[in-house]
Amino acid sequence: MNKLKNFLLSFFGPGLAKPPEEDTRQFILAAFNDMIEHNRTHAASWRYGKEMGWTADLDAGVIVFKFAGDRTATCHFQSIGVYDEITGQFTWAWAQKLRKSQQIHARQARNWGRFHRHPLFLSPTIACTMDEAWNLAAVTRMVSESNNVYRGRVGNKYLFMTTDDLQIDTKGAIADWTKARHTKTW
Repeated sequence: MNKLKNFLLSFFGPGLAKPPEEDTRQFILAAFNDMIEHNRTHAASWRYGKEMGWTADLDAGVIVFKFAGDRTATCHFQSIGVYDEITGQFTWAWAQKLRKSQQIHARQARNWGRFHRHPLFLSPTIACTMDEAWNLAAVTRMVSESNNVYRGRVGNKYLFMTTDDLQIDTKGAIADWTKARHTKTW
């Protein structure tokens, strides 16, 4: 029996020996680890996670981060979803009343979930932990090929967003920071 198994593995390769669920779990783990590594790099280079505040312009799809010393940074973002820490529920951006242009990456994650038959990516609102919400964000980042994931807090809710390249603004930058960053598509 082992000879037959080894023959089949040598012919078809080891990828067929693993069930699809294991491949999906491995992808989620790899996406999470990659996201953490990117977050560490950003924390070291531009103090990601140490911002004093942030503001998002949904129409422009631009977020500005405020740091000490009147320093700001801007980047484009896409909505992934909202996690409510009181109810323990995550609502996907594709299920919210947002512009379609703000739902693109969340829809890509839903398509990935359809392909892999993963229920957490298919229901508009799901019960999950904060760690699971981070996993959803990590997969969204990976399938959309985004640079980073940012989680901003508003009251008891956390907004998860994918972001593109960050632009560190110089002192005396444009007062209306969104004017310089408007684009029709990301």
